Order: sequence, then C-alpha cells, then structure tokens
Amino acid sequence: MGNVDLTALELVVDRGDCSPLQARILKRKLRKLAKRGQLSFENLDPEMRYKLFNARAMNGDFSNWDGWEFRSEWSKSLMALDLPRWRGEHDKVTILGEQGLGDEIAYASCIPEMIVRLGHDNVVLECQDRLISVFERSFRIQCLPRRDLDVHRGGFIAALGDIPRFFRRSLVHFPGLPYLKPDSARVGFWRKWLDEQGSRPFIGVAWQARQGRLSLESFEQLHGVLISLQYGDFDPPEDVIVPPLDPIKDFADQINLIAALDRVVSLPMTVVHVAGALGVPCDVVLLPWLEGFEDTQDRLDWSFGRVCPWYKSVNIHRSLDGWKTAQPRKQGVSRRKTG
Repeated sequence: MGNVDLTALELVVDRGDCSPLQARILKRKLRKLAKRGQLSFENLDPEMRYKLFNARAMNGDFSNWDGWEFRSEWSKSLMALDLPRWRGEHDKVTILGEQGLGDEIAYASCIPEMIVRLGHDNVVLECQDRLISVFERSFRIQCLPRRDLDVHRGGFIAALGDIPRFFRRSLVHFPGLPYLKPDSARVGFWRKWLDEQGSRPFIGVAWQARQGRLSLESFEQLHGVLISLQYGDFDPPEDVIVPPLDPIKDFADQINLIAALDRVVSLPMTVVHVAGALGVPCDVVLLPWLEGFEDTQDRLDWSFGRVCPWYKSVNIHRSLDGWKTAQPRKQGVSRRKTG
C-alpha cells in the first residue's frame, strides 16, 4: 500500500489529544521515520488508517480511499461477511444505506452516476424509512427499508458509503449540484405559510448539535424571518418561529420546508446536508473543536473540512465573524421557483 502521507499523518497528530509540545516532538519523530522510509500502511491499525483517510480528505486528496472502510462498526461487519460485493460491474446492485440521515443524503449524491452506468431498473436502495419517498421521487429507483445484512437479496450488494470511492477520486469529481427533489405541492404549502410569517428572506436556523451550541445572541444580526429547523427538546431563541411540524416524525416534510427557504444557518448537522442536496444556500458555523468535539475522529470530519465537497451551496465558517452578513451564493435558479 505504500508510504503514509506525512502531511495527513501530521494533521492527525494536530487534531489529537496530545499537548502542543508533545505534538511537535511526535511530528519530529515521524519526519525522521518518513525520511528513512519506515512509515507504511502495513504497520498501521484500522483506526489509524481510517483517521488518515479523513486527514487526506480534509486536505482535498481523494485519490486513495484506503481506511474509509473502517468508518463504522456496521461497515466492519459488512467486510467480515462473504457477500457478492459490487466492484463496478454492469449488473443489478442493491445499495445498503448506513449511518445517519445526513450521511445517507450525502452518499446518495453518487446514485445518479450509478443510474447512468446501470439503469434505473438495476439499482435498488435500502435506506431509512423517512427518506424512502424523497429518494424514490428524486432518483426514480426502487427504495426499501433497511434490512439485516444476512438477508438474501440476489445480485451484488454495495454499501452506500462505499459508492463514492468509484466516482469521487478527486475534488473536481464532486459535482456539488442539487439532486434531491422535494414534493412540489408541499413546497407550495410552506411558501404560503412563510408568506404569512413576514417578508423575505426566510432563514432556517439550527443552533444545537452534538458539537455544542451557538449562543442565542448569534442570530441577532441576521436580517430576515428566522424559522426553526432545530429538532429535539429545545427552547427557541426569541424571534425564531417554530413551524407546525415535528422534524423527527415529519422529516420528509421538513425537507419540503427547507426547499421553500431562502437560506439556512446551522451547526454541522442533518439540515446542512438537506439544504446542500436541495441547492439552498447554507452557512455552516464550526465551533472551536477543542471545546466540544467528542473525539479525534470528530475533529477529522472531512465533510466539513476546508470546504464542504458535497455541495456548492454550502459555505464553511470557522468563527462567528463574517457569517452573519454573508450573502447567499446563487445557484442559477431561484429557490422560490423550484419545486
């Protein structure tokens, strides 16, 4: 598998739990080992190979997906099974959805290329129930609820998270264009409801995620009607309007609501993937990772690295300065006319 990318390895060290002094000492040792040709993938455990992939991806290098297969316990379990894995053949394939809603939405950006290669009738997707109607409408393929790995399916199988390795070998291979199609009738309903709340722009906001919480004062300089996209138990900030839906139970309809908005401002969470997949301009605010991320793998989240490769409509902000007055990036089609 060759030598380890030293730049990526140093990024893993920088995002680790050691002190700055320990990091400098460790990186000095690594440089010496690299100079001697003593750093290789063969000497790395799966966790380090996974972290190295994330570090390479954060640096914009998608030429080598080694390590990505260790992304979850589910993917490790799939590797251990003797199943007919899809390797790019022109044959029927069942794609197995995995991880969370946002992950499934992001990885699904590769399904149009699968359809071009195989045809609509040869692609079946197993995904979370809340996404079935959306994916069927968007891709015109058969979608089923997730099933156990040991269920006989016939033909080849592919993990949804493994599809990008076939179609995303470079940063330029990420089209970043909208691919989800909302329910046009429900989008019309939400546009009418929004018009009753005030005048444009209508800005969806989500302020709490596992990484932490934005201060409620952060939204004071946003000029527009603020619509809550937050889920779970929460107290909405003052002047934030809570729409008449449950984002967890009615997730498919929240997608329609987001399609009717002019802009989204959020921490890294599912609503960002929804906005990006719809082409809605979105500002993502990253909290300082030392203050809240759960572990080193969270600090190496390549989906929100220097850029968000999945979506052109998503902008990354590493501080609260500037994002409040940032202008949404135009996608060439008015969101008010989409759907």
